[in-house]
Amino acid sequence: MRIKTFEAFEMAEALRAVRDAMGPDAVILATREIPKHQGSGGLLGRPIVQVTAAIDRADPEEAEPRITPFNLCRLQDAYAELRSSFSALLEQTSRRALSDALSGTGPALSNLFERLAANGVEGRDSLELLTAMKRRLSAHDWQREEVVRECAKEALADMVRTAGPVARPGDAPAVAVFVGPTGVGKTTTVAKLAAQRVQRKEPVMLVTLDTRRVGALEQIQSYARAIGVTVYPAVSAGQLGDLLSRRKEGGLVLVDTPGRNHLDAAQIGELGELGRLGLPVQTHLVLASHIRPSDLDAMIDRFSAVPVDRLLFTKMDETRAYGGIFSAMKNGNKPISYLTNGPRVPDDIEVATPQRLAELVMN
Repeated sequence: MRIKTFEAFEMAEALRAVRDAMGPDAVILATREIPKHQGSGGLLGRPIVQVTAAIDRADPEEAEPRITPFNLCRLQDAYAELRSSFSALLEQTSRRALSDALSGTGPALSNLFERLAANGVEGRDSLELLTAMKRRLSAHDWQREEVVRECAKEALADMVRTAGPVARPGDAPAVAVFVGPTGVGKTTTVAKLAAQRVQRKEPVMLVTLDTRRVGALEQIQSYARAIGVTVYPAVSAGQLGDLLSRRKEGGLVLVDTPGRNHLDAAQIGELGELGRLGLPVQTHLVLASHIRPSDLDAMIDRFSAVPVDRLLFTKMDETRAYGGIFSAMKNGNKPISYLTNGPRVPDDIEVATPQRLAELVMN
């Protein structure tokens, strides 16, 4: 509570000062008249009115700005626009630098980087790749297309970050949470990973927070019946915490979540509760590989508030331009855990490896 004393020659003047300084919610605690020889108005020969007021918050000038989902979203939009402009400028600069660096190297290198650009690899990543390749190749090798291609694969693989499988035999009990936008295949991916654990006769627990969307619970329950496991619905992070306390020793808990719009700060904020469970949690951001590179960057940026540990790309069979996921990995500074390439359970999923990503980017 903030308490402040005001002095004026008239009561109305003192009350106006209270309202101006502390707002309409201020409470008057005491008033009194001070004789002229005690107050600062004594020199003028007039008594002073003294008013003591209080308010249960700091005055407006000292209060911290209130962050709401609405103005947070506006701040994020402004940041995204600024970042987009900067990225566009950086891309132009990188492309010019790449063109200069390729000058005089011959058609093998030029053709390679034209294909990478068509495949969605950003200019700055191509420039980094070319720098790495020039350290490995002699000027003579630049003219040999097969040598150039193999060198590019090796250098790309060195640039790729992967995270490995969600849990390995012998690992401590693990909790893996899968978040992401709607329609990217989170539920099917969770079912694939659960089925693989069952096939290996390893303990697994299936939990879903997607209990309100029409048909969502029925979808994961149908997968669970086919796999031979039980799915546990949870309506809140608190209930999820209670369920996790029952997990088996050495078991893996796979948590499906409802799709969230990355442009809605309130929806992303709800997922932030998952980071306060008090348990080690792997959070996989599930993204469709055919999403535009600029949108991939924006989604990784927004969902990182959860926070996100790993990227998981689905629908690899629905595109042939894989450079976008490579650049998204680089821009987001997140390793890739899995790739999926179809709807079949438990098939159509593979652990991401640097060599596999390099092959896809090379197309």
